[in-house]
Amino acid sequence: MSVPNIVFYKDSLTFADKSLLFSEDVVGRKAESLFEIIKLGLPTPPFFTVTTQVFNSFIKQLTAKVQPTSIEELQQAIINTPLPPVIMNDLKRFYSKLSFLGKSWVAVRSSISAPNYKHLTFSGILDTFLNIRGVDELETAIKQVYASLLSERSIAYIKHNNLSLSKINVAIIVQKMVTSEISGVAYTYNPITEANDLVTIEAVFGLGDVIPTGELNPDVYIIDKVTKSLIEKKIMPQQWMKTRAINDEDGDNFHTKKITLSPIWQYAQKLTEEQIKELLAVILTVEKHFKRHYILEWTISANKLYILQLKQARVNIKTYYSTTQQKVKQEKTRSKNKKHTQKAKPEKANILDNAKLLLTGLPISKGTAKGNVLLVTEPMLNNPEMLEDIKNTVDNNYILVTDFFDSRLEHLALQAAGLISDTGGANADLALVLRESGIPAIGNTRIATRILENKQHIYIHADSGAIYLLKEDKKTTPKTKSKNNKKKNQINELFDQENSSEKPVVSKDIKVIMPPESAISLYLPDPKWAFYYNSNLKELDKESILNLKQNQAIFTTISKDDLNQKLVKNITALRKDAQLPVTIGIYGNTYDEFIEIKRFLSAKKIIRSSKLKIIPVINTVAELWNTTKYLKPFVDGIAIDFIGLYEAYANKEFSPTDKNFVDFLAPHTEKVRKHKYDILMAIMNKPSLHIKNFIKLGFSSIAFTEKPKTYKEVIQIINALSGIALT
Repeated sequence: MSVPNIVFYKDSLTFADKSLLFSEDVVGRKAESLFEIIKLGLPTPPFFTVTTQVFNSFIKQLTAKVQPTSIEELQQAIINTPLPPVIMNDLKRFYSKLSFLGKSWVAVRSSISAPNYKHLTFSGILDTFLNIRGVDELETAIKQVYASLLSERSIAYIKHNNLSLSKINVAIIVQKMVTSEISGVAYTYNPITEANDLVTIEAVFGLGDVIPTGELNPDVYIIDKVTKSLIEKKIMPQQWMKTRAINDEDGDNFHTKKITLSPIWQYAQKLTEEQIKELLAVILTVEKHFKRHYILEWTISANKLYILQLKQARVNIKTYYSTTQQKVKQEKTRSKNKKHTQKAKPEKANILDNAKLLLTGLPISKGTAKGNVLLVTEPMLNNPEMLEDIKNTVDNNYILVTDFFDSRLEHLALQAAGLISDTGGANADLALVLRESGIPAIGNTRIATRILENKQHIYIHADSGAIYLLKEDKKTTPKTKSKNNKKKNQINELFDQENSSEKPVVSKDIKVIMPPESAISLYLPDPKWAFYYNSNLKELDKESILNLKQNQAIFTTISKDDLNQKLVKNITALRKDAQLPVTIGIYGNTYDEFIEIKRFLSAKKIIRSSKLKIIPVINTVAELWNTTKYLKPFVDGIAIDFIGLYEAYANKEFSPTDKNFVDFLAPHTEKVRKHKYDILMAIMNKPSLHIKNFIKLGFSSIAFTEKPKTYKEVIQIINALSGIALT
C-alpha cells in the first residue's frame, strides 16, 4: 500500500492493513506507541503524524537544489526552505481537521525512526515545541525539528554511539494541547535503582517540559507494583510554573510564560492519592501490553488524565528487582560476569581516606568518577566564545557542574568524566542519555554551583549521590587541549592563580554588583546582584521584573530626569511582586537636589526599610568635600561614582592605576566608615587588577556598570578579587 504524507490518530481504528502504516519505519517509534495506546482505549489528546517519507523527500529535493558543503549550511537551508506545496496543503487540511473550529494550540514533537538502533532512546536529541498555533508556525516548527537532527548535540550523540545518520529518519507528531494543570513523567520501573517491581512518578504544576529540560525539581512518588502502596514520596518546592501565554506579548515566540506561585502552592503536594492510583493503573496497562519498560509523559487537565507520549526504556524488564534476596543473587551474577579483581577494592577505599564530603544530591546515572570541577552554566552556553573554549578543554579529566540538565550540554557531557547539577530529575533528557552512555551523574543538589569551584579535585559516588573533595592529585591534573596549539586555552587561563603574592586587605566581605547576565556573576557565590541603569529599569515590564527573582538583590540608580510613574511602578513591583531587596542610588548634582528626589520617592511610598535602601551617589569633587552633609540618619550609606568623580578630578577618563586618586579618596572614605553605615559603594565602569587599591579603602560593595566584553576582562575580575571573601 502507498504511504500517505500524514496519518490521523483515528486512522489506527479504521485502516484495514495497519502493520506497515503504523510501524516505526513510517511514523517513528513515539507515534507507533501512541497509535497502540489508542487501541488500548487509554486517553491521549488528538494528534496527526507527518510520516518519515515527507522528511526523506524534503531532504532529497533540498540537497539536490542547494548542494550544501557543510552541516551548518544544510541546517540553515532546512530552516529557510519552504515545505513543498503538496505537503503544505496536507498540513492545512489535517490541522483544520484537528482544530475543528478556530486554530488549535498544538505541540510539535519528533518521532525517531531508527530500527537498527532499538537499544538507544534518542531522548532529547531533537527539539520539541509547545503552544504552536496556525499553519505558518506549524511549518516553522516542523522544519526546526528536522534541522535539530543536525544540531551539535545530535551529531555528538551519533558519533558517541557510532551511528550512521543515513539509518536515522524523522517523523513528526502534531498533538493538540490541553491546559496542563499538573504534568509529569512516569516510569514502569525505578530509573535510579532500575528495580522492576517499583513504579516511579514525577510531577510539577503547569507544563511538564520543565522536567525533561531539568529546569525544576519535580515531586517524586514511588509505588510498589504488587501491593500498589505508596512506599516513598518527595515533595519538592516549586516557585513558578510554566503555562500558556494569554497573548503573544505575554510570552516568548512560542506563547509560553512563567507564573510565580503563591507560598501555599509552592510547598503543596502535586498529586492526590486518587490521581496516583489512576496513573498507576495506566502505567501497569502499558507495561502489560508492551511487555517492556516505558517512560510515559502525562498531564492532567480539568481533572482528566491524558498520556502525551511514550518513550521506550533501555532497562530489561526481566533483569532488575528490588527485594534483598534477588539483589544479592543479582550482585553475584554481576561479579562473575565482570570478573572483578581484588585490586579495585583497595583503590576505592584509598580514594576516600583523606576525602571530605561536600554535599549530596539525587543519583541520576550510576557509577563513580573523579576529576577537576568545570563550572558550565547557562550564560556560558549562550556565549559562543566561552562555549568554544569549553569544548576545547573538556575531557574525561573534568566533572561538569551546571545549574540544570540543559540539553545543550550533551555534547560536552559525553566527553566528561561525570556531571553534577543544581536541579533536574531522573527523567531529564540529558539524564537519560547519560545513563545510556554510562556516565555518572548527580542531580537536584540545589547548591552545587555555589559550593563547588573551578579546579577543585572531586570524587562523585553517583550510586549514593555523594560528592567528595579530594586532595590535589598531580597525576590527574588536566592538560590543556586545544584545536589551535598557538592559542592559549582561555578556560585554563581563567583557572590560573594570581601571580602576585600581595592580597587585598579588607575589613568586611565585599558585595560584587554586575549588570544582568554578566559572565563574571557565574563565579560569585550568592548573593548575586543585578545592576540596572535607570533607563533600563523604566523600560521593564512586569514579566521581566518577575524573572529578576533569580537575583538576590537589585541595585539601581536614578536622577531627577528619571522621575516618572513607570519608574515608581517598577520599583514597587521589584519589592512586592519579585519580593527583592532594592538599593536605590540617587544622583543629585547638589545636596538640595538629592533631598528633592528623596521627597518625591517618599510621596510615592518608596521609603527606606529593611528591604529598601537609599544612598546618595557622589560624582563631583565639590560633593565629595561636602560628604558630611549626607551622613545623616535618613540614608543607608554612600556611593562614590569613580567615573564621574575622576573626570572632574583629573579631566580625563577614569584610571584605576592613579595612586594619587586613591590617596585623594582615603580621608573621605575614612569619614564615612567612622559612621558605620551599611553601605560604602564604589561605582566603576570596568574591572582591572588595580581595583584592589580601592578595596583597601574599605568599600563594602563594588558596582560595575559594564558587562565584561572579553575573557581577558573576566580573568581580570577574578584575579583582582582573589583573596576577597565574597558574600
